[in-house]
Amino acid sequence: MSSKKKKWFIISLLVLIFIAYRTAYPFIREYQEANVTKETQQYLFNKYQEKFVVTDIRKEPLMQKYYLVAARAEDPDINFNVIRSIDKPFVYQDDYIAEKWYWQSSMILKPILDRNIKQTGYSFIINQRFQTEEYKEINEDFIKAQVLHPELSQVSLYILYIINKGEESKYKSTIDNLVSDIKKRNIKSLLLTVEFYDLSKYENKDDFEKQLKKIKNPTLFSMHKEKTLLKKYNIKIDNN
Repeated sequence: MSSKKKKWFIISLLVLIFIAYRTAYPFIREYQEANVTKETQQYLFNKYQEKFVVTDIRKEPLMQKYYLVAARAEDPDINFNVIRSIDKPFVYQDDYIAEKWYWQSSMILKPILDRNIKQTGYSFIINQRFQTEEYKEINEDFIKAQVLHPELSQVSLYILYIINKGEESKYKSTIDNLVSDIKKRNIKSLLLTVEFYDLSKYENKDDFEKQLKKIKNPTLFSMHKEKTLLKKYNIKIDNN
């Protein structure tokens, strides 16, 4: 075979291999993802003794990891993240406990916030995500964790008001009632941050809401809007 024919033969062979790979790759990826999904669901069941479903999966070859989203089979509203290494030995990380505690604490706190704050201010329960691998085998529900793991399960709650200067004292009884209601519901570890903003620095309350939504994270709002902040204080609930 002449060198020219050899060259074209090699090129043709490489093209065929490339086409075969492109044709087979979706099936290979689907097979791999199905295995990772099954193994991850089994890992979560073994760890938490609950059934879970994987709702999304993404492979990142450069990071050598799979990034998955999972949910409780009985309650798909509780979504959380799982990270798994591509190669053996498989290493998993997940933030299920943080998401479960956030969801359970929200179920307790939201009615209290609606009753005390909704008409006059803005309230936010901050989702404290963390990788539970750092905290060994923690699996308690939120209320029990408030006793056993008060620092890890501490709730971070933000209340924001847009007011005229000098009106801060008008909201003292509201905040006192809020704290009292929270304590009655067995919340034992909570940090409440209350911030008052100057209405005269905004066109109206709608403008304030627009700025708040733009920044998205209420914990950073005072940093961006420091010149409009009239007063800020923290209340720590620690009943352990």
